[in-house]
Amino acid sequence: MTGERNPLHDDRAGRESVFGKPILHGGVSSGILNALVAEDLPWPGTVFLEIAWKFVKAVGVE
Repeated sequence: MTGERNPLHDDRAGRESVFGKPILHGGVSSGILNALVAEDLPWPGTVFLEIAWKFVKAVGVE
């Protein structure tokens, strides 16, 4: 989806990693949060003026 080829996002390599499963690309995680803000919080059509992401935990893909 993103074109990024980190093996941790691949099924086999992800399962063999310290995470024990493939992990979601950070861009996908932030895209989901962007959709939430743009559609729901605090009202539809909201936009970010500034943002700083800090990923503190991997999001696993089942």
